[in-house]
Amino acid sequence: MILKKLFCFVFPLVPVFLCAQTPKPFPKPNIIPHAQWHKIPPGGFPAEGCRRNIEPGEKIQFQNLIIELIAMTPAPAEDKNAKDAVKIKIAIGEKSEEKTLPEGAAFNWEGFHVAIIAAHTEKGELGEGLTEFEITTIASIPPEAAAMTIAGDAKSRARIKHNINAITLHHAGDPKPVTPEDSPIKKLQGLQSFSMNDRVWWDVPYHFLIALDGTIYEGRDYHYAGDTNTKYNPEGHFLIEVMGNYELQEANEAQIKSITDLMAWAVQEYNLPLDKIYGHKDHAQTVCPGKNLYKYLKDGTFQRGIEMRLGK
Repeated sequence: MILKKLFCFVFPLVPVFLCAQTPKPFPKPNIIPHAQWHKIPPGGFPAEGCRRNIEPGEKIQFQNLIIELIAMTPAPAEDKNAKDAVKIKIAIGEKSEEKTLPEGAAFNWEGFHVAIIAAHTEKGELGEGLTEFEITTIASIPPEAAAMTIAGDAKSRARIKHNINAITLHHAGDPKPVTPEDSPIKKLQGLQSFSMNDRVWWDVPYHFLIALDGTIYEGRDYHYAGDTNTKYNPEGHFLIEVMGNYELQEANEAQIKSITDLMAWAVQEYNLPLDKIYGHKDHAQTVCPGKNLYKYLKDGTFQRGIEMRLGK
């Protein structure tokens, strides 16, 4: 009888102990698929490579290849057909070469394909003072891409695989606050058009985008690195963008919930520490994601919400 009582007293505690140690996985939030909003599918092809924005005097290294941007030269104003130009030094070990190339040029060198996607020399333009390079291994890209002597369009861009190790929050930064009357689908389509036609990226730069009502839309495939108009390297970053301008407007409860849900799922999926959650302004000279979103990163609102969802 004593043994029976002891058994009943001790063993009911075991399931409780196990449940406390193994909480249920936090589910992936409901996400509107890319195919339900885009007018055209994403472009590009998977490749080994990198894409970076740098200014004169800075270098990019990919594998054993180093490119230094020496100078950027604006096109002569009187020549409508002329292009901005860049002077670079390219090197592997002791071998090096200097080249002067127009914006939009591409070339092969020692097993690498290099594209000068853009040279932003115009005063006040997005990315002012930066040149955007794409470097890929020739062996990893289609033969027709390797043969190109121009950077090409969105279909010619490399999709860069990455391993997610951080979360970075952005906002759209629209000139005025987003309102319920604004169509999120039109905003997504406008961003995709700008990204693929003006910036010559293969898709929108962010992995997920959140509307005013908290709806989450699928952006760029998160298995591939995002893009940026600034100098930070987005490889490894799980990129979330919130539609609107959070220097000018406040985030609402539905948006805060969706941001936190998405962050919690990513933290769980990639085993990320909470100190690897950032705002864009933590990496680059920008106000993004706006003071009215950034404050929730700094006061711990998102981090506490993640801990609650994950049972930490």
